[in-house]
Amino acid sequence: AKGSDPTKNDYSTDVLAAYLHESCDSELPCWSKELYDRNKEVKHMFLFCGAVRDMTDAENTSLSNVCEQMKIPLLPCRLGPIPEFTSKIVCVAGYHFYKGLLGSGLIKLWERKQNQEQSQEMTSIPQASSNNTTQKKLLHTIAMIPIDSTSLTADPNKRCRVHWCMVRLCVCSLYRSKFAGITRDALDNKLSFIFQDGLTINLDQRDFISSLAEKHQAAPSERQILEELCRRRDDALSQECNTLNEMLSAYTDQADVYALDFMGKIHGTSKQVMELAYAEDCSSGDASESSTLLAILEVRDQSGHTNDKMERLHGRIIDAITRAKIQVMAQSLLVSEAQDCEALTVVMLQHLQYQSKLFSILRRVLDTKSSEAIVRDAATATESERKRKKQKDAKQKKSKKKHKKHR
Repeated sequence: AKGSDPTKNDYSTDVLAAYLHESCDSELPCWSKELYDRNKEVKHMFLFCGAVRDMTDAENTSLSNVCEQMKIPLLPCRLGPIPEFTSKIVCVAGYHFYKGLLGSGLIKLWERKQNQEQSQEMTSIPQASSNNTTQKKLLHTIAMIPIDSTSLTADPNKRCRVHWCMVRLCVCSLYRSKFAGITRDALDNKLSFIFQDGLTINLDQRDFISSLAEKHQAAPSERQILEELCRRRDDALSQECNTLNEMLSAYTDQADVYALDFMGKIHGTSKQVMELAYAEDCSSGDASESSTLLAILEVRDQSGHTNDKMERLHGRIIDAITRAKIQVMAQSLLVSEAQDCEALTVVMLQHLQYQSKLFSILRRVLDTKSSEAIVRDAATATESERKRKKQKDAKQKKSKKKHKKHR
């Protein structure tokens, strides 16, 4: 790929390059419906970022020189202020591309740079939430596993897609780059695996990571994560308790608790939460309240089909959440055809919180839904009362006619 003619002092947006790092001042401006029409203007996009370590000064200088020589716009920017694993940043960038907004956002950023715009949106750096328990945000992922708990194994010869997905969900839900730093309170994460035989494994991010770190497995392999899950499975088998109800009981006294059901195969589901996130007029900022989101996911097996056991398990989970008086709304999978769709959903929910959008959107959607339900119920009650009154009047009128005829 190449940009404009290097002999000329101009640049083309046919080819764009971006250097990604959370320390960059410029946030990629992708949260606007107005950008949808500009994605086709970009033919090639190159994203550069450090993997395992940050890019060195020498690597940054070399990249700048090459882009300058080839007249390719180079844009330092970030996808959120929270340090994250490169694999998760790639997931976010990939979803922006899937939505048709990655190239559009880069064009917008280049135009701002050309016009030397220093708007508040471009230069402001949102801060992670402080260590304040009154502002705690929690994402609790509940993953339904389409195998019996006894089939969980660390043996490489007996693994299938389900085991790989469980490892991916552990990494994406519970791990974050530079976890010990100041950003650790940006979002708390919990993960629950519920097998089709009903056994539940509950994982807390600090407990899970600390447990492996104490075994000198701070950067665990897939096998080490699966071995830890097997150990916790065995512990859960030795305990006799209703883990689903016990798990949800922790949220019964909380006011700001929501649930999104990403079953993905329910007719009439909506992508309203993500659509609102990409809308320019979506409000943000919800640091004043403690909030919790339960995200219900189904891990798919190789066939991609949902068996009867999983259907019944899903029904029990939704019934338990409803009995706990937690508002729940069905959502379709973000990208059902993606190989890593389950982990992608978790990554994007985390990213929405890093953008201070997640819980404000949930309140907007679910509170509106509740208000509409109240109005609808009131209207139904009024209509029912009107029909009862009409039937009563008709019955009384008929009785009077019958009485008069008898006389």
